[in-house]
Amino acid sequence: MLNAEQWIPESFLLVGLIIFWIQLFAYTLRVFANQVDLDATRSANLGIE
Repeated sequence: MLNAEQWIPESFLLVGLIIFWIQLFAYTLRVFANQVDLDATRSANLGIE
Protein backbone atom coordinates (compact mmCIF):
# COMPACT_ATOMS: atom_id res chain seq x y z
CA MET A 1 0.00 0.00 0.00
CA LEU A 2 2.57 2.59 1.09
CA ASN A 3 6.13 2.80 -0.15
CA ALA A 4 7.95 3.09 3.19
CA GLU A 5 11.21 2.01 4.74
CA GLN A 6 11.34 -1.64 5.73
CA TRP A 7 11.81 -0.95 9.45
CA ILE A 8 8.56 1.07 9.68
CA PRO A 9 5.57 -1.26 9.96
CA GLU A 10 2.89 -0.35 7.44
CA SER A 11 0.21 -0.40 10.13
CA PHE A 12 2.05 2.37 12.02
CA LEU A 13 1.95 4.55 8.92
CA LEU A 14 -1.72 3.82 8.40
CA VAL A 15 -2.55 4.72 12.02
CA GLY A 16 -0.50 7.92 11.71
CA LEU A 17 -2.33 8.93 8.54
CA ILE A 18 -5.71 8.24 10.13
CA ILE A 19 -4.82 10.35 13.19
CA PHE A 20 -3.56 13.15 10.93
CA TRP A 21 -6.80 13.27 8.90
CA ILE A 22 -8.98 13.18 12.03
CA GLN A 23 -7.05 16.10 13.53
CA LEU A 24 -7.20 18.05 10.27
CA PHE A 25 -10.95 17.48 10.02
CA ALA A 26 -11.46 18.53 13.66
CA TYR A 27 -9.41 21.70 13.12
CA THR A 28 -11.41 22.52 9.99
CA LEU A 29 -14.64 22.17 11.96
CA ARG A 30 -13.29 24.52 14.66
CA VAL A 31 -12.33 27.09 11.99
CA PHE A 32 -15.82 27.02 10.47
CA ALA A 33 -17.37 27.30 13.94
CA ASN A 34 -15.20 30.40 14.62
CA GLN A 35 -13.52 28.79 17.62
CA VAL A 36 -10.02 29.39 16.23
CA ASP A 37 -8.30 32.77 16.20
CA LEU A 38 -6.82 33.19 12.73
CA ASP A 39 -5.51 36.74 13.25
CA ALA A 40 -1.96 36.70 11.90
CA THR A 41 -0.78 39.61 14.06
CA ARG A 42 -1.55 37.74 17.27
CA SER A 43 -0.43 34.33 16.05
CA ALA A 44 3.00 35.69 15.08
CA ASN A 45 3.49 37.53 18.39
CA LEU A 46 6.21 35.74 20.35
CA GLY A 47 6.34 38.28 23.14
CA ILE A 48 9.20 40.18 21.49
CA GLU A 49 8.77 43.94 21.65
